[in-house]
Amino acid sequence: MFTEQSFDTDSLRINYAKSTLNGPPMVVLHGIPNRWQGMLQLMNPFEQTWQVFACDMRGHGKSGRASSYRAVDYSADIAAFVKYRVCAPVVLLGHSGGAMAALGAAAQLQDLVRAVVLLDPPLAQALSSKWPKPTSDFMAGVCSIIEGKRTAEQVLKEALPGISEAQMRWFADTFSCVDLGVVRTVLDGYLFENFDVQAQLARLTCPVLMVHGDIDKGALVRDSDVAFFLSRVPHGEVIQIKDTGHYLHAQKPNEILAALTNWFRLNRLNEAS
Repeated sequence: MFTEQSFDTDSLRINYAKSTLNGPPMVVLHGIPNRWQGMLQLMNPFEQTWQVFACDMRGHGKSGRASSYRAVDYSADIAAFVKYRVCAPVVLLGHSGGAMAALGAAAQLQDLVRAVVLLDPPLAQALSSKWPKPTSDFMAGVCSIIEGKRTAEQVLKEALPGISEAQMRWFADTFSCVDLGVVRTVLDGYLFENFDVQAQLARLTCPVLMVHGDIDKGALVRDSDVAFFLSRVPHGEVIQIKDTGHYLHAQKPNEILAALTNWFRLNRLNEAS
């Protein structure tokens, strides 16, 4: 069972959900544009053996709005959350933009991060700020929804053919809780301003797992990104989940769960630190 609480970083309020104390702490971070509930496919099983914290990142869900929505800002928020709210060594698990926030926070808090899991992180985009056309088109569509220029139904039926009515309602509700500045930052190419992804990766001394899908199914991680990652992370490992796109945790949650559970066991991460 998850309960929502809030944490003040001194610059804004972070809304987060917390499970009961069933094991060591894990902090879960959603992608852009989403909210903490978008990670429930993994959070619900993990709460049985972990204490799960799931944050709404700044500008998303019930968290505070800000003037800046860059990866360095998200990373600073999560570093403060771990240091002053969790107050114990954690496992950081993030998807997409949340993966980059986890990466940045882990680079700042080496002594407080036991391991990092990156779900389909946009490593190439962090280096170039150039997004694949389907991703940029989707973000532009979300922007038009927030601005009131198009309906969620119009955008989602175009971007996600075959989407169900329930899924459409979920996305519409989620986008209504996202600040326009979040999406504009991505579209205008400022998300990774001052975020040195090579330096961040090199600072990770803990075990790091990158999980990715198929590039031809919409995933962001390419073979060259895998090589880039492994050449810069001392204790990095990679798992590919076949026949999945960018939202691999929603498409094959059981397969992801099994892979992560096994990796946690091999690295003895589900034990008290």
